[in-house]
Amino acid sequence: MQVALSRSTRSAKHLLALLRVQLERLRLPGGADSVAVWAHRIEGFDDPQCELFETGSIDEQALGDLLDRLAVRLGPAAVVRPEAVSDHQPECAFRYVSVVSDEKNAPVGTKQRRVPTLTPTLSLE
Repeated sequence: MQVALSRSTRSAKHLLALLRVQLERLRLPGGADSVAVWAHRIEGFDDPQCELFETGSIDEQALGDLLDRLAVRLGPAAVVRPEAVSDHQPECAFRYVSVVSDEKNAPVGTKQRRVPTLTPTLSLE
């Protein structure tokens, strides 16, 4: 069982909630005596600076928690973000990348999703 995160966290409550969803789906043939947990990769954690005045900006921690919950329930390939790539056609200059991927630049799927282009036509009848 594996749980990937969209950003670094030190919240045991958040990690337990993500693991609980995975454990509910797990079917063991017998009882378990113990559980081992380890981190595949450990990253630095920057404490966010508190705001002196309310600015109305989005809460990045709440957004990250939401993305993590969606990725655990729907799968990492279902929660994606666009990333710019070099292409001579502007409508094709992106690819979708999972928000919780271990490799931040790993594209989802094997090919880019193309946006259909409309060709203007002129009819003189």
